[in-house]
Amino acid sequence: MRILMIAHIGETLGHLVRGLAIAEELTSRGIRVEFAASNKAEWLLKNSKYDYIHHKLRWRWSHNSCDPDKPPSSFLDGVLESNLDVLELLKSLRPDLIVGLPGVFTTQVARHLEIPHISVLHGPYLSPIVYIKEPSPTESVVLEFAKHIFYGGCVDAIFSRLSQVLGLPELTYEEYLRTEIIFVPQPGLSLPNYPNIHQFGFIRASIGPPLDDRDANLGEACYITFGSGNPCDITRIVEWARNVFPWVIVSTGRTKLQKIPSSTVTKPFIASSSLAGRVAAVISHGGIGTVGTFAEHGTPQLIIPTECDQATMAVHAARLGIAKHCGLDSWAERPRLGRHLPEFSEEQFLSSLRILRSPSIYSLKIISSGASEVASALVSEHLALQKASG
Repeated sequence: MRILMIAHIGETLGHLVRGLAIAEELTSRGIRVEFAASNKAEWLLKNSKYDYIHHKLRWRWSHNSCDPDKPPSSFLDGVLESNLDVLELLKSLRPDLIVGLPGVFTTQVARHLEIPHISVLHGPYLSPIVYIKEPSPTESVVLEFAKHIFYGGCVDAIFSRLSQVLGLPELTYEEYLRTEIIFVPQPGLSLPNYPNIHQFGFIRASIGPPLDDRDANLGEACYITFGSGNPCDITRIVEWARNVFPWVIVSTGRTKLQKIPSSTVTKPFIASSSLAGRVAAVISHGGIGTVGTFAEHGTPQLIIPTECDQATMAVHAARLGIAKHCGLDSWAERPRLGRHLPEFSEEQFLSSLRILRSPSIYSLKIISSGASEVASALVSEHLALQKASG
């Protein structure tokens, strides 16, 4: 069995990191896994646990940089370019199964070539069908904004263009959600009982080396991370957090802090797995890998959403009881694609942090077994497809 994972890498590496976690589970079971992704995947794949063939694609666009209503021609050209590369690759490779991360814009090529394709999706992609009981005004704005991107907005326009220019099957996002085999590594989402949608636990995700235990007193430390592609200046967040926690550990990504307070440890990347279950609290943008990794240990978490993806996570994580959020109301006052820190006052932030610091704070523990569960389901799905095809 040969599985090709096609990982979208726009401004962050999140989809690839989750894909690698699944790939490691598959590889340990003797299944051959290869990756198709842009050049940005190279350094992460080279440092992975196993050796994987890397098929390089032109992928010079990001989901997060498009217009929610109508994608500009330059954006559509980028999506077409990527799909042309995927089309040529699949014609020569003919894998047994394609796993799209997320898979939204590769499923039409797979359908055209009649190669089985499974999408791995989380919160924002499911906003059109997720149900929330008695949503607050802020929650409604967040989910409706995400829904509009997919239904009748940007995504449907892209589907239409791919069909017209490349001769791929016609598709709408509504039809996609009902006909695509979809794996959802995000517990707690209230989804309709579609036979094609399967829900699993979170996937543990880490980038970078472990933190040396001697660098800080982890039991009294707050960990701050805003992902691999964060362009936002989080200096004030670090400074304010240091007023509440004796130690602060910061994964800065590709940005630099303007000022580093005392008892603050900074590294470009830190493996979250080395801190999970050991730090006192976590402040993040709400990336699903970060939230899932620390949810397993019931670590108090504060989400400050910097984009639509994490705004939906803030909604769902708060509902699930695994995180609080700060700045979501101001984000919802002007929802848009792109990354930016929402507005919030020092008083609002410190109030949220003191809640995290409180001995009475309790966060629900959820086992993050998604990588293993998805791997098992992929094998089962492949066997079922083989049986159905005779």
